Amino acid sequence: MRLTLASAVLFATAVGLVAAPVPKEKKDVKDEDAIQGSWKIESFDAGGNGPGAPPKEMLDQMRFVFKKDGKLSVGGGPGGQGRDGEYKLDPAAKPKTIDLISDGRTAPGIYELDGDTFKLCMSEGQNAVRPTEFKAGGMRTVVVTFKRVKDEEKKEDKKDK
Repeated sequence: MRLTLASAVLFATAVGLVAAPVPKEKKDVKDEDAIQGSWKIESFDAGGNGPGAPPKEMLDQMRFVFKKDGKLSVGGGPGGQGRDGEYKLDPAAKPKTIDLISDGRTAPGIYELDGDTFKLCMSEGQNAVRPTEFKAGGMRTVVVTFKRVKDEEKKEDKKDK
């Protein structure tokens, strides 16, 4: 009887393993899709040689909204004014590159996108050169880390205005 019971348990376990659903692989989300949404600034590093960080109150209010088809909206600055622009990603580059375009000017940069964290290093100004590492300073090069704004935070933002 013991052998039969043990055999039955082993059989049931084996059937359970065979019949258990196979976990689905995570889909690779393209950066073009993953970046879409509203982002708030978590940290801003201009290094010792950069133009300096804007006031914390201003950074806390700012939102970068990445939309489909390379559209970008930056809002929440002083007086609530915003600015529209465009962005271009090259996720195949090493490191990944991004260009932020507004008013006919392009700020070349590099980026990392990991879930709800978006890290950007960019240069601005005339003759800006794309950074090759995430390091602030030099000629107007900043490193900005963003966190995704969740739905409940979006509602809170609307209440505060």
